[in-house]
Amino acid sequence: MNRIPGELLSSFFQALLPIPPRDFSPLPPGADRPKAIQSLRLVSKLWNEAVLETPVVWSYIELSANDAELLRAHQSLKRSKAAPLHIRMRFHSTDLQSREVRKAIEALWSEAYRWSTYIITAFLPVEAIRQQGWFKLVPPVPLPNLREAWIMGSECSSFIGELNAPRISILVELGVLTKIRLTSLPDLLSWKLEPPSRRMEWERLAPIVRASPKLAVLQFIKTPREDDTRDGEIAEIMRGVTFPSLMGLIVSPGRTSFGLLEKLRAPGLEILVIEEYLSDVRIPIPPIESCPSLKRIRFSNNPRLSAVRGGVSRMTAGELERLVVDIEIRSFSRNTARETPETREFQQDMKWLEETCLVNWIQV
Repeated sequence: MNRIPGELLSSFFQALLPIPPRDFSPLPPGADRPKAIQSLRLVSKLWNEAVLETPVVWSYIELSANDAELLRAHQSLKRSKAAPLHIRMRFHSTDLQSREVRKAIEALWSEAYRWSTYIITAFLPVEAIRQQGWFKLVPPVPLPNLREAWIMGSECSSFIGELNAPRISILVELGVLTKIRLTSLPDLLSWKLEPPSRRMEWERLAPIVRASPKLAVLQFIKTPREDDTRDGEIAEIMRGVTFPSLMGLIVSPGRTSFGLLEKLRAPGLEILVIEEYLSDVRIPIPPIESCPSLKRIRFSNNPRLSAVRGGVSRMTAGELERLVVDIEIRSFSRNTARETPETREFQQDMKWLEETCLVNWIQV
């Protein structure tokens, strides 16, 4: 085993080590990269040296107030040399009061030009934000090589910061309105955010769309926030705004999301996804004049079939002729052995949909 060349060992390490998922969820046990690295180092002296001299092995850095993670962050930063970095941070309550936490964060910020992905979760009391005025959700420096950012926290503008990332392609925001330098978005392909619920949020969305000629997927994350926009405001703000590259739009039922559909201009839009459709509220299908490529509508994330039937019944004959209706159902739903009033209603809804429109059942 010790005869394997170091360069080949480095390739093995890259293939074998777990890559943490890119989302806000806690890391699963299988994604414990530090533990896997330690196991490789214990194989032999040669393997230990090869691990230490392979920068990409150390390029995934987790940071919290945990003492072990603080130590590993400094070690990984040094051992990763010039490799692109994948940063994940999570802070709560009084974490930022620690001097060691601040030192580690500022050390990572000093290497922000190497960041490729960035995921942060920071739910901090307003008082803690005021006391730790140095901290920003987005590093207060340019991120010239950042491709992907997941930002979740409390809406407090004093600690959000400005995102200056000219090469970013994927952006996810939850609980925050990131200040975005509009010259930073020529390569933005996917944007996931909470649906705008205030005029200022629509006024933020419109120029970002204009500055994102490659935006292909837009998803509004369902939240319980109240909608404070007045009738006509969405139409006024979005007038003249075109999504030139948008191919997929993902929304949940709501006045805000459906308000956008009524004014949407997206010549390349191919699929409209409605998540958690639980009541038969009318779905405003974008007209063919503004979305000529729209051919599919999908009901996903556990839709209620009776609600889907009601929603489809509200569509016009022209809309039904134009669209394929995809419906996600659980794998056991279609062939339920035991007959109950609920299963009979389910089967009746399925039959009605199959007779009314071109439906495609997707088992999940």
